[in-house]
Amino acid sequence: MNIYFKINRFMLKKLYLFFLLALMANLAVAGWLVDPSNSTNNSASNANTHSIHTTIDRTTAAYGERLKLKIKVNFDTNSSPNTDVLQKDFTIMGVQKSKQKQIINGKTDSFTEWTINVLPNKTGSLEIPRITVEDVYSDIIPILISDKPVSQQQNNKSSNPVFVNCELTNKNIFVQQETILIAQIYYRIQLLGEKHLTPPKIDNAIVQKLGDGRAFTKVIDGYTYQVDELRFAIYPQQSGEFTIPALTFEGAVAVASDPFGFGSFNTFFNQGEPFSIATAPLSLQVNEKIPNYPDAPWLPAKKFALSQKLNRTIENTPVGEPISRTIVVQSEGLTSSQIPNIDIEQIDGLNIYADQPINADHSLDTGVIGERKINITYIPVAPGNYQLPAINYTWFDLNDKQVKQTTIPAMSLNAIAHTANDLSKHRQKHASAKSTAQLDHSADDTDTITSNELDDANKTWKLLALVLAGLWILLLLGLLYKKLIYPRHNKIVTATSKLFTKTNKEAIAFDALVKAIELQSLTEVIQCLEKWARIFVVADKSIAASQIIAKLNSDIISKHYAELNLAIYGRKQFELNLSELLAECKKVRKPTNNKINDNEDIDDIYPA
Repeated sequence: MNIYFKINRFMLKKLYLFFLLALMANLAVAGWLVDPSNSTNNSASNANTHSIHTTIDRTTAAYGERLKLKIKVNFDTNSSPNTDVLQKDFTIMGVQKSKQKQIINGKTDSFTEWTINVLPNKTGSLEIPRITVEDVYSDIIPILISDKPVSQQQNNKSSNPVFVNCELTNKNIFVQQETILIAQIYYRIQLLGEKHLTPPKIDNAIVQKLGDGRAFTKVIDGYTYQVDELRFAIYPQQSGEFTIPALTFEGAVAVASDPFGFGSFNTFFNQGEPFSIATAPLSLQVNEKIPNYPDAPWLPAKKFALSQKLNRTIENTPVGEPISRTIVVQSEGLTSSQIPNIDIEQIDGLNIYADQPINADHSLDTGVIGERKINITYIPVAPGNYQLPAINYTWFDLNDKQVKQTTIPAMSLNAIAHTANDLSKHRQKHASAKSTAQLDHSADDTDTITSNELDDANKTWKLLALVLAGLWILLLLGLLYKKLIYPRHNKIVTATSKLFTKTNKEAIAFDALVKAIELQSLTEVIQCLEKWARIFVVADKSIAASQIIAKLNSDIISKHYAELNLAIYGRKQFELNLSELLAECKKVRKPTNNKINDNEDIDDIYPA
């Protein structure tokens, strides 16, 4: 007893010393994380990666139309862009400058941005030249200025203080091809309340709004107009002549009111005078698809792309392990609903499951990029070499006016019988991958903070350090209990458990399977099923679990075993019929008396 007491005292001293060292290290790390001085090196290294980025609100405009040019640099500077290079082809109408700083994970980034309003001095193909800020050069931006003044394009509508103009980017297209309807509202007087434009309604056509619209200014015959622009993508679903109906703009204009004798436009009390303006209808010619087009869905597009991603290599894939295949189809000029789905071919020896496609449409000023994502899961149920067929899409290139085909080549999937330890390794790998994904996701969720929030961050980290110290104390108390008190009780329980499991092993294993099915615990069901099957067929422990299941000679059990693996380790959701599995196991178990080997030990049903 004295020796045992001395050993425990020595262990307590070691645990106490370990606790002090861990607490000091924890506080030191927390203090280093919130030390603002650590951002010095980051800022210094960023100084060597200066860059400049220029954008313009539109690359096609009419003569007399004002453009908005933005110049942004990723560093703090007191210099200004060399706007002299713009004065060759443009008149500078105004310049605005803004600065911004942000701190992310202790790294300080500075941004400076200039907004320059320019007016083209001539027509034709022009370009925004290279602009320098502190010896950093921007890229050249080509633009096109129409040779007709805005006043001529609007049919001398400049005499009206409010008018609406609509036009189509392409008036002669193929069936299902995309054309863009551009609706622009011009006004040079004060409008009150909400402005509303009726969206186009066209029979036998898909109509999709592009973004939230944009606002800019135009100078027409010396008048400065505010312009609100909306864009709609139109996809006719049959050939013939279409009429784009008139669009109606509704609003209210401020009128002179003088309820208190101020003699001015009083917008606070003024409800405005309502008005509506209708556009002229537009004609659209829709042609049939080209003759001699292959026997495939008609897909007129500007671009078409296919890509795929596998969650693992398909060479030497163990039987029963799922392979997830993600196929992404993208088309510029078609919506995701127009992209046909993939025909999934059934292959003997493989269980194939396809999820519902995930559709997404990305709206740009120039049209829609449709995207369809398709997830397919393959589970080999027998060893062998399987050919996954190629994936083909036939489409019509609107740029080259040619029929093209985009393909993912066929692939070979080689399924092999795995060893006894493969399944447990796969489970460990799956759990590790899930934990890593969660950590990566947490690392991406960073918050942008300003320098005024650093003091609050320091207090937060110090409080967190104290909380972690408390958790360390609880952990040490738990270890102390496990080392000094729990072993005595555990020895008695373990001895009783081993004595119990060595009697009537097959019956106990099957009873454990029944209880796992009643609890609806998929992980315990598959473990208990493998344990019972191994005893039932008197199989050597080196034989793979999938081969043992196959020795039961039951298609129903094999099917449920594959679906259990997929439900646990794959991304497919199943409505498993566990009662059917239990009934089949009872049916297989009836002639068991000559198959049970009472001399062979069995591992614990529920391993620690």
